[in-house]
Amino acid sequence: MLCTDGLVETSGLDLDRGTAELAGRIERSGDRPAEELADLLAGSALRSAVRSDDIALLILRPGA
Repeated sequence: MLCTDGLVETSGLDLDRGTAELAGRIERSGDRPAEELADLLAGSALRSAVRSDDIALLILRPGA
């Protein structure tokens, strides 16, 4: 997975902590299809904080 910092960085939240939280969300998501995982991650980020930066994701599931 590749993403822009807009997915993990918000005002008042350290980039490393945001990245760790993202990793936890991915781990808890199981083997969801890439499109469903992208929707889950972007939706979760948009609901969790006011964002002033864009969000871009590229998710690849080998063999999918």
